[in-house]
Amino acid sequence: MDPFCTRYPLSMVNVICMRWGTKFGPEYPNRLHTMVSRHLKRPHRFICMTDDARGMSAGIEARPLPDFDDLGGPERGWRKISTFRRPLFDLVGATLFLDLDIVIVDSIDPLFDHPGEFLIIKDWVQPWRPTGNSSVYRFEAGAHPELLDRFQGEAMDGITTKITRHVHPAPWVAQHWG
Repeated sequence: MDPFCTRYPLSMVNVICMRWGTKFGPEYPNRLHTMVSRHLKRPHRFICMTDDARGMSAGIEARPLPDFDDLGGPERGWRKISTFRRPLFDLVGATLFLDLDIVIVDSIDPLFDHPGEFLIIKDWVQPWRPTGNSSVYRFEAGAHPELLDRFQGEAMDGITTKITRHVHPAPWVAQHWG
């Protein structure tokens, strides 16, 4: 059995999201929090990293956005790679990142039961891409800060190429959910 499953069968897990700028209002993390609460039975924390916590529900832990110089521009969305910081606030253990604009219609407990150290959903729009779709991914908080370091430390030579080169070949990127 995968050691990940043995370590986190029913322990506290983290669900995180990010909100910045004006594209998404507070109703997005509020709705996501409600869906997670409805469809995740195990103990969990719900954390939203944001530049504006006004209007967010009481059950959401609002945290500041991690420092990040987005080489792709302010709205490219690569800021989420800053979730690989060590430490990422006080988070430990299994962590599930969810984009704000997803819809959850069934249990997400299996996302924490599936074996593997890092998992990412399959990119159904571009299934040939080896990197998956970063709308939903699970990782161990603080386990891979080298991804952020490598991403920020190299010259900009095409953002998609950079992500593919740094994420796909890593031996711990074993599976896509799908």
